Amino acid sequence: MVRHALALLGMFAVLCPQWLVSQDAPKSAQSSQPLATLTTPELLSRFESAEFDWQQAEIGCQLVSRGDLSVLPRIEELSRVDDRKRRSNAAFVLDGLGDQRGLEILIAEVRDTKLRAVKPGEGRGNNPAAHQVIADRYYAAQLLGHIGRDPAIPTLVELLKDEQLAYVAAISLGRLGVRAAIPDILEMADRFPRHRDEAATALAMLGDDRGLDMLVKSIETSEHYAVRCRAIDALRMSGSVKQQPALLKALEDPHANVRVCAARALQAVGDSQALPSLRKAATDKTVPPWHAPTTVSTEAIAAIEAIEGRSK
Repeated sequence: MVRHALALLGMFAVLCPQWLVSQDAPKSAQSSQPLATLTTPELLSRFESAEFDWQQAEIGCQLVSRGDLSVLPRIEELSRVDDRKRRSNAAFVLDGLGDQRGLEILIAEVRDTKLRAVKPGEGRGNNPAAHQVIADRYYAAQLLGHIGRDPAIPTLVELLKDEQLAYVAAISLGRLGVRAAIPDILEMADRFPRHRDEAATALAMLGDDRGLDMLVKSIETSEHYAVRCRAIDALRMSGSVKQQPALLKALEDPHANVRVCAARALQAVGDSQALPSLRKAATDKTVPPWHAPTTVSTEAIAAIEAIEGRSK
């Protein structure tokens, strides 16, 4: 089904370590010694003792890249620990080393809605136990969505009907290029309006113009600048220049973050018709509150240089 999905080791290389790294995690928690310099037994020891889930995931990626099957017995033991995120990390390593039990464990985790113990710092709101379930299932779904093999696809499609995880599944299916899921993603957009932008992003990644149109509508009508930025970023990731007029209009958005997002999108997908608007934006010295240190001008100039380079 996913003919152009990355090979397993390549998928782990793409995954590690950015998507799992917590923005709140202290940088001091990261080891000063590069993981690539450690022996496999040292990596396995680090995997077992990692303080944070995201640290363990980084180390797991290194273990997979080594392809050393001698670690499988211990990883299999770790896939049965009580901590659900660490169990999922171990399952991901199992899968990456060719053990089908890894995928089975991840599928079981995303389907498990039973209440469980609340981890310190994770339980939130009026119902921390329910939040813990969502957090654990979300983590497993993220990992499942980075397994670029056909057996993972039916479960991702199934998750499109789960309001808590539908948006994760949609983005994963878009990234994996599963065009057969387009009808299911469209149905998900109607069923869960609050996840409509994620559905649109997935459709855009799959080259479906309906997704592109939905993103343009979000850019033009949303009152929240963060939503407008996400829609612009999705257009950038789609690689399509069809919606360039919406990006040019976004260069004049009242919020500096949106203008920066638009310039960056045009840097990726813009053509020569965008140059007049970008030259005007190049005079905008505003520093955006989120994307600093940069300015709208800096991003516009980078876009101009990229477009001129492509034209040559």
